[in-house]
Amino acid sequence: TALSLDCDGCVDEASLDVSWAAGVTPGGAAADLDCVGCVTLGALAEGILTAANVAYDDSATKLSATTVAGAVAKLDSRVDTLENTGPGNINEGNGTVVPFVESWTMQALGKARQNFHIFNPTANPKVLLYLNSGEPEDSPDLLDKTISGNYPAGVFAQLTSSAFAGTTSISVNDGALFKKGDLVLLYQVVTATGSPAGIWEIVQVRSVVGNTIVPVVALSKTFTHCGNDCGIAQAVRIERFKSLTVASGGVIYPSDDLSGDETRGGIVAVIADTITVKAGGRIHANSHGFEPGNGGVSYDGERGHSECNISEDSRSKSPNCSGGGGAYSECCWYSRAGAGGGGNKTAGANGTGNSWQGQGGQAKGDGTTARLHFGGGGGYGWPSSGGVGGGIVVLAAKNLTIESGGVVESNGANGGGNTNSGDYAGAGGGAGGTVAIFSSNYSSVGTVQATGGTGGDGYSNYDGGRGGDGWVLTSNALDSFLVRSIPSKVKILLDGEDVTAALGDPNDKGAPHWNNGAWGNGIDQWSTGELDLTSQGTWTLGQHSLVLKEEGGSGGVLEMAMYLIYPFTASTVPENDTCAKPKVIDVMGGSATLSDTTEDTMGRIKATDDFVQAGCGGSGGPDTVYKLELTDWRKLTIDVTAAFTPRVYVRKGDCAAGSMMACGGAQTVTPDLKTGTYYLFVDGDGNLQKGNFKLDVTAAPPAAAANDTCAGATTLTLDENGKAEIYGVTFFSNDDYLGGCGGSGAKDLVYRIDVPNGFETMKATVDSLDFAPAIYMSNTTCGPNWITCSPTKVAVLSWPAAGTYYIVVDGKTANDKGEFTLKVEMIAPL
Repeated sequence: TALSLDCDGCVDEASLDVSWAAGVTPGGAAADLDCVGCVTLGALAEGILTAANVAYDDSATKLSATTVAGAVAKLDSRVDTLENTGPGNINEGNGTVVPFVESWTMQALGKARQNFHIFNPTANPKVLLYLNSGEPEDSPDLLDKTISGNYPAGVFAQLTSSAFAGTTSISVNDGALFKKGDLVLLYQVVTATGSPAGIWEIVQVRSVVGNTIVPVVALSKTFTHCGNDCGIAQAVRIERFKSLTVASGGVIYPSDDLSGDETRGGIVAVIADTITVKAGGRIHANSHGFEPGNGGVSYDGERGHSECNISEDSRSKSPNCSGGGGAYSECCWYSRAGAGGGGNKTAGANGTGNSWQGQGGQAKGDGTTARLHFGGGGGYGWPSSGGVGGGIVVLAAKNLTIESGGVVESNGANGGGNTNSGDYAGAGGGAGGTVAIFSSNYSSVGTVQATGGTGGDGYSNYDGGRGGDGWVLTSNALDSFLVRSIPSKVKILLDGEDVTAALGDPNDKGAPHWNNGAWGNGIDQWSTGELDLTSQGTWTLGQHSLVLKEEGGSGGVLEMAMYLIYPFTASTVPENDTCAKPKVIDVMGGSATLSDTTEDTMGRIKATDDFVQAGCGGSGGPDTVYKLELTDWRKLTIDVTAAFTPRVYVRKGDCAAGSMMACGGAQTVTPDLKTGTYYLFVDGDGNLQKGNFKLDVTAAPPAAAANDTCAGATTLTLDENGKAEIYGVTFFSNDDYLGGCGGSGAKDLVYRIDVPNGFETMKATVDSLDFAPAIYMSNTTCGPNWITCSPTKVAVLSWPAAGTYYIVVDGKTANDKGEFTLKVEMIAPL
């Protein structure tokens, strides 16, 4: 048997599938077997077919083994080494999942940021995101409330100045009534130019500074407050519950009457998930609207108050907008008549009696919820006051039920009356107010009404007119009304880019989760399901950011779970470890930036130390290689940002053996490099100097050299043999000088040399494969009087006196420019 093989799946010889040739019996030679490479059964029995005797093909695995037994032994040794020196798992990067789980209590219009890092994956990670919304545990919205007795609702403040659309400042008479997070209903009580009575808006309080309310978002409407008949606006704190039940005997009503001073009060506003009004329960704003006419002089009666005018002593039988006209006579008891009723949805009725009766208040409203109206007050009928108009009830809930026997109402009060004397007249009834119900699931078998009050009875037929009916309005449009502490209109930004629309709603969550291109409506809790960010990001090495931006202005709890899933990545050296496959960097556009590393993904295998540049360093450190093709002259600035100490060098032409053109560390600047191929090396300055880095290469056209003019002339120094030699290039210089032998329009460079005594000849030679030169010289000063000028590559000056000389290397024509070598030789007499 294969007893020498320490492996799974081995078989003994009895299990080998051997087919016998016709006429052959067991025990014969291998030649008798109908197969290739067979051995005799005797050989099998003698144990010749063992792991030690079976040859092993090592060409693929390179274990340096010649038999199966040798290969197994080599493999065992390598596994032992990995398990002893590694983490105990030789499958590196095997589907690593990196979780980022956070929960934020977000401010209204706030942002939540999650920074994370990508550690040089050989393949992009898969990035999955999940978002869920919620409310803070201490949110007042989470309270359940049952009302079984009297419950005066609302906190009211008067605006002390106008609050303009587009601003975030609301001045009130008492800021202490409000706190951060409150919902406030702004309401225009008395009309003003540009701010019609009845307009309203709900804002959430970001902060309160003294008597100034700062809303979360800017106002969309202007609320004018300039006093009495000019304009009056108020701020009402809304009652908020998770659920509200008005039980039998429970009554909710405004905590302040508008009819007090008509600057604030008269509104019940409630928001909840669920509102239920039980039998015997009631929510009302009866008689909380505009004040009635309540006085007169002689036989004159005051009109009821309205959205147009709340001034006292306004005596007239004509209506005051929705306020009923007062009972009126010029002289005598026989001219007595009743006062008019207030108006709202319908006009108030006129008083009765004779031609001096008060007229009914005008109708107002259009059946939409854009404007909500108080009932107009009834007119005064001497000596009785008119009826107060109805207030405003606003209820908003996802589920709102009024059971049989439950009541929601805003009725006007009856007008006063007296029948005891011929001088007495009836007062007008107050108009019904407004009941506005906002609910996506509303049902009622109870009583919902806003009726006008009756007119008062006067002597004979001097009766007051009935108040008009008010409005009962319903709407299922909750989004703009209900505001809870649940994040709304949440956007997703990845590395500063808004990817919300690109991600979309892949799980078909729909409303209320997916809300017109963002997440959440501010009313319902929501979740996104799985969002795949993989294709939305550029997953480069280094830091990335995910920002969640709340744009709905409601704030609340936002929970995030994000997972970076790295695929299996085998530990290999970087691809550009050697000259065989350098990474190509294109810098001719001006610059290039890339993130790279000198070690493998898992940090276990570093790049090899293939290169060392004499005079620059890099011994023992791993290195990576980059290739640059320059199609024009360029000067390179190379920056390496890394936690290790880098060495950078540039070679020309040949990757392995080219001439070094530059050498440096974290920043390296090359000389002007001509068109051609160059190789850039990022090396570590020692064995432990390795890791991730960022490489920035900036390429700029060369500027003119310093010796473009005489002022920056390059000094040549003669050696002991009286010779000097220097390389130069005129591509980037200017045409500063002109000799009589040429140089018109050509680029030139200037050199300076101090000549001692005793020489017969000074010879200047310009060798160039690029252009035909012109050479001219001067002494003491740099031109313009040249003492010699040569239109060839050689200029000779005989018997030069000791002193300073300037040599100009120019082109013969405007097209003559390029690289050259200037050689100067001082020749002594024989």
